[in-house]
Amino acid sequence: MCMPKGMNDPIDYEALKGRDCYAGLDLSSTSDITAFVLVFPPRHSEENHIILPFFWLPKDTLELRCRRDHVLYDVWERQGYIKTTEGNVVHYGFIESFIEQLSETYHIKEIAYDRWNATQMVQNLEGMGLDRCIRHQGDEASVYDERGILSF
Repeated sequence: MCMPKGMNDPIDYEALKGRDCYAGLDLSSTSDITAFVLVFPPRHSEENHIILPFFWLPKDTLELRCRRDHVLYDVWERQGYIKTTEGNVVHYGFIESFIEQLSETYHIKEIAYDRWNATQMVQNLEGMGLDRCIRHQGDEASVYDERGILSF
């Protein structure tokens, strides 16, 4: 597989501060992975998209999932590729706070989300001042297409 030039370069997180980005949110509860992904579009033709993914599982189900799914989630957690929240379901309050912190660092222009089980979180994010940028999947799909961004 041919990777575009620079795809494996380290990410300069400091340079991303205040930069426009778009986000996708996919919630889970007990048997899936919750994901929040930031996509920073290129600013010029020589630059690639920069993607910052964040994933969560409930801590109390980690061992069971490793056995059931035959996936090394515990190793990924230790390596920092996936985070856990306390309990046997994903703690949405923790994720809401995490998203709020990200919004203070990066300029999140839009958050596309899957409607499943998202009503309360969307209301909470709106209460945090993120109401200007929240769109459920299917809203103005052409806006995402025009920007060359996948709707998550």
